[in-house]
Amino acid sequence: MLEFQPKTENELFDLLVDGVYPFKVVEAAPHTSQTTGNQSIKLVLDIKGHEIKVYLSVNYLFLLKHFCDCVGLEDAYKQGKLSADLCKNKSGLCKVIIEEPAPGTNFFPKNVVKDFVKSDGEAVSGKVAVDKTTVPDEFDNMDDLPF
Repeated sequence: MLEFQPKTENELFDLLVDGVYPFKVVEAAPHTSQTTGNQSIKLVLDIKGHEIKVYLSVNYLFLLKHFCDCVGLEDAYKQGKLSADLCKNKSGLCKVIIEEPAPGTNFFPKNVVKDFVKSDGEAVSGKVAVDKTTVPDEFDNMDDLPF
């Protein structure tokens, strides 16, 4: 007989539940898409011990703007120039969701950053509804962030 500890899908894939979490940029580098040749900045975010990649590009300008607004790089955004070096070690809040794979593919669910959020818990653009109760209790005060 096989004995085991049953787990939910989220536990099997070690996924964060949908919500708003504190993040820190642990890696930032220029990136060129192999398929389109488009330029972007590849960020690796540490979110509660999970490393999640985010690509900032002109194709998703709202995400780039919201990142800049979230981490205090508004001037870089207004100048239209953002380097990977400016992004390193920045921290703030982001909205994380579970992205389900397309039906019929061999991919698994994964966490993705849907948007960046101002530290006061309000959505940067006003278009993303953010429930302040989704911010983990231990991070209610941004001064208490462990990084």
